[in-house]
Amino acid sequence: MGHSPVTGRRSKGTGRGPEWMITELGIFDFDDTGHARLCAIYPDVDVATVAAATGFPLRVADPVEVIAPPTEAEIALVRRFDPLGVRRSEFGPKELGRTFSFAAFATS
Repeated sequence: MGHSPVTGRRSKGTGRGPEWMITELGIFDFDDTGHARLCAIYPDVDVATVAAATGFPLRVADPVEVIAPPTEAEIALVRRFDPLGVRRSEFGPKELGRTFSFAAFATS
Protein backbone atom coordinates (compact mmCIF):
# COMPACT_ATOMS: atom_id res chain seq x y z
CA MET A 1 0.00 0.00 0.00
CA GLY A 2 1.25 3.47 -0.70
CA HIS A 3 1.51 6.14 -3.35
CA SER A 4 3.90 6.90 -6.16
CA PRO A 5 6.71 9.20 -5.01
CA VAL A 6 7.33 10.11 -8.65
CA THR A 7 3.87 10.86 -9.97
CA GLY A 8 2.09 11.64 -6.71
CA ARG A 9 -1.52 10.80 -6.11
CA ARG A 10 -3.16 8.25 -8.35
CA SER A 11 -6.29 10.37 -8.62
CA LYS A 12 -6.64 13.89 -9.91
CA GLY A 13 -5.27 16.51 -7.61
CA THR A 14 -2.21 18.49 -6.75
CA GLY A 15 0.83 17.58 -4.77
CA ARG A 16 2.86 14.41 -4.56
CA GLY A 17 0.51 12.41 -2.37
CA PRO A 18 0.01 12.08 1.37
CA GLU A 19 2.83 12.48 3.88
CA TRP A 20 1.15 10.70 6.81
CA MET A 21 -1.55 8.11 7.42
CA ILE A 22 -3.03 8.30 10.91
CA THR A 23 -5.02 5.35 12.23
CA GLU A 24 -6.46 4.26 15.57
CA LEU A 25 -3.34 2.14 16.13
CA GLY A 26 -0.55 4.41 15.02
CA ILE A 27 0.98 6.72 12.45
CA PHE A 28 2.48 5.76 9.11
CA ASP A 29 4.77 7.77 6.90
CA PHE A 30 5.87 6.76 3.40
CA ASP A 31 9.30 5.41 2.50
CA ASP A 32 11.36 6.43 -0.55
CA THR A 33 9.49 3.92 -2.73
CA GLY A 34 6.08 5.28 -1.67
CA HIS A 35 5.09 2.39 0.61
CA ALA A 36 3.35 3.04 3.90
CA ARG A 37 5.66 2.47 6.88
CA LEU A 38 4.70 2.33 10.55
CA CYS A 39 6.66 5.05 12.35
CA ALA A 40 4.77 5.56 15.63
CA ILE A 41 2.34 3.67 17.86
CA TYR A 42 0.04 4.64 20.72
CA PRO A 43 1.00 3.67 24.29
CA ASP A 44 -1.43 0.73 24.47
CA VAL A 45 -0.40 -0.78 21.11
CA ASP A 46 2.56 -2.86 19.97
CA VAL A 47 3.92 -3.53 16.49
CA ALA A 48 2.47 -7.07 16.48
CA THR A 49 -1.03 -5.66 17.02
CA VAL A 50 -0.61 -3.29 14.08
CA ALA A 51 0.74 -6.10 11.89
CA ALA A 52 -2.26 -8.31 12.73
CA ALA A 53 -4.67 -5.50 11.79
CA THR A 54 -2.92 -4.46 8.58
CA GLY A 55 -4.10 -5.76 5.22
CA PHE A 56 -0.71 -5.42 3.52
CA PRO A 57 2.88 -6.42 4.35
CA LEU A 58 3.85 -4.12 7.21
CA ARG A 59 6.95 -2.01 6.79
CA VAL A 60 8.31 -0.70 10.07
CA ALA A 61 10.60 2.28 10.72
CA ASP A 62 13.57 1.83 12.99
CA PRO A 63 12.91 2.96 15.64
CA VAL A 64 9.14 3.04 16.07
CA GLU A 65 8.25 5.87 18.42
CA VAL A 66 5.56 5.75 21.10
CA ILE A 67 3.15 8.68 20.83
CA ALA A 68 2.55 10.60 24.02
CA PRO A 69 -1.13 10.80 24.96
CA PRO A 70 -2.79 14.17 24.46
CA THR A 71 -2.47 16.71 27.21
CA GLU A 72 -5.51 17.81 29.15
CA ALA A 73 -5.32 21.15 27.28
CA GLU A 74 -5.34 19.36 23.90
CA ILE A 75 -8.34 17.26 24.92
CA ALA A 76 -10.17 20.40 26.04
CA LEU A 77 -9.45 22.03 22.68
CA VAL A 78 -10.87 19.06 20.73
CA ARG A 79 -13.98 19.08 22.91
CA ARG A 80 -14.36 22.82 22.38
CA PHE A 81 -14.37 22.45 18.60
CA ASP A 82 -16.51 19.31 18.62
CA PRO A 83 -18.96 19.80 21.51
CA LEU A 84 -21.44 17.31 20.03
CA GLY A 85 -18.80 14.56 19.85
CA VAL A 86 -19.16 14.04 16.09
CA ARG A 87 -15.58 12.68 16.05
CA ARG A 88 -16.83 9.63 17.95
CA SER A 89 -18.77 8.47 14.89
CA GLU A 90 -15.43 7.60 13.27
CA PHE A 91 -14.57 4.95 15.88
CA GLY A 92 -15.97 1.63 17.00
CA PRO A 93 -16.79 0.70 20.60
CA LYS A 94 -13.36 -0.89 21.17
CA GLU A 95 -11.52 2.30 20.22
CA LEU A 96 -13.93 4.51 22.17
CA GLY A 97 -13.28 2.42 25.29
CA ARG A 98 -9.54 3.08 25.28
CA THR A 99 -8.25 5.33 28.04
CA PHE A 100 -4.82 6.53 29.08
CA SER A 101 -3.50 7.52 32.46
CA PHE A 102 -1.68 10.83 32.43
CA ALA A 103 0.12 9.78 35.60
CA ALA A 104 1.83 6.95 33.70
CA PHE A 105 3.49 9.52 31.44
CA ALA A 106 4.41 12.11 34.04
CA THR A 107 8.10 12.90 34.23
CA SER A 108 9.80 13.14 37.56
